[in-house]
Amino acid sequence: MKKKFFLSLYLCFAITVSSTFGAIFAPAKKTFQELNEAGPFVISFGTSMSQTHQTNNTAHLAYMKNRLKSEALKSKNPRVYLASKDRIGYILRTLPSALCQNCKKEINPSKLNRDNDHAVIQNLVDQLNKNIHENLIFTNCPFCDSTQLTQQFKKEVVLTKSHQDAMIAQINHLKVKEQNGCVQHHLPNYRISLEACDVLHQNSTILDPEKIKTQAAFIEQMGNPLIFFHHYANPQAIPDLFEKEEHAEWFANYCSEMIKACPNVSHVCPISQPVAFSQRVSRGTLPPFSCSISQREYLKNINNAQISACKAMKKINPKLKVLVSHQWKPFKPYHGMLSPWYALESLICSIADRMYNGSFISMMQNNIDHFDGIALSVYPSLKFNGWVPQGDNCSAKFNADDALEAIMATHKAFPTKDIYIVETGCNTADDQQKRGFIDMTLHVCKVAKEKGVPIKGVYFWGHTNDPDFYTEWNLQPGSTHFAPFEKLDPSDPTGSINAAGLYIKEILSKA
Repeated sequence: MKKKFFLSLYLCFAITVSSTFGAIFAPAKKTFQELNEAGPFVISFGTSMSQTHQTNNTAHLAYMKNRLKSEALKSKNPRVYLASKDRIGYILRTLPSALCQNCKKEINPSKLNRDNDHAVIQNLVDQLNKNIHENLIFTNCPFCDSTQLTQQFKKEVVLTKSHQDAMIAQINHLKVKEQNGCVQHHLPNYRISLEACDVLHQNSTILDPEKIKTQAAFIEQMGNPLIFFHHYANPQAIPDLFEKEEHAEWFANYCSEMIKACPNVSHVCPISQPVAFSQRVSRGTLPPFSCSISQREYLKNINNAQISACKAMKKINPKLKVLVSHQWKPFKPYHGMLSPWYALESLICSIADRMYNGSFISMMQNNIDHFDGIALSVYPSLKFNGWVPQGDNCSAKFNADDALEAIMATHKAFPTKDIYIVETGCNTADDQQKRGFIDMTLHVCKVAKEKGVPIKGVYFWGHTNDPDFYTEWNLQPGSTHFAPFEKLDPSDPTGSINAAGLYIKEILSKA
């Protein structure tokens, strides 16, 4: 009896380890063909862009620094405020690079890693805390404390029409438009997040008809993209967007005017990950780094806004498919079942699941009929080491079990709704791992489809872009690029496609 028990335990462990770390999945091209034999299915890419052309109505570097400074001064402990895990990334990326003339070390705050460069970051935070009444800037070398610094202040990265043209050239080169699911079944051939700042009059909440036309022309060149109208960024003109009930009407009008200008678009999603967004806003970890209402009230306002937008857009185009977005996060104990920590970690995981995934279910259970599907983000699970969360959305580690769990849990919560995986990716420069990740993801989609999940496609995010050109959402104009490019090079748009993009092109090739 004992032998059987331990054999079962071993097999269970072995299967888990195999599926997580050592499994070799079928080539994606074969799996893609099998997926389409079971019904239309699309593979492509997604991109989040702070904006698609230059405007003065988004969160620029100076705006970010001033907001961080003013909010830090309001706090009881500015140092703790500035050192928070979520805010420190914004702060480091607004600081200038420098060369220390004493120790000759180069300082690039935007490339510092919280885990590897902890002491250096602590030094910088201490300096910022001392200088906060004057400016958010470091004055001493964080390595040797010398004041002999030659600093290179950051310049805004400007996204121009040439970059837009390069993006279109890449889409055409990858041939994602030519898939049967796109041509015959009108599934989206790309995913893009837009921002309202692109279509507002300068420093105004009023929509600009000419800017809407410009935006619509860009969207039309893409073919039939899945459009998100809000992605973790509020325009400067409405920094408190969704904090007031009346914002729902404004947001619905913005979305409907864009749909009126884009009659060929078949799928949209009003707001990217409203639960995650509302939690971060309520903690003051996204621009404008403050919130005057509770997280619960904020989430309620967001939900009302996306429902209002859905109704308004369907009046313009009754056939339009409107999706609701969520990143379904599996929560896992860090330690194994035999550890004394396991029971506590399991309890914390269940609480975290209720607070996060449960909030999405609660928000949508009486409103899901307004929407036609789920725009699902699939990333690595979050593990709790004791009560401390361990994990990174952009981790290079990929896990078929966690990905399948996220899809199946979403389907269980909303069994009648189509699922579109609109975000997934693995942060690695290794070409084989990138290909392996795509193999794994399509395998998981195939398993889910075999289990009866109406899954329609997956839109990969590259996650390995030029570090000088890619940063966090809404930090620098035009700087947010996840997708098939290492950098968006207008002079050579096809040459800047990374290994993930090339592999997708290979999968879609007819030969």
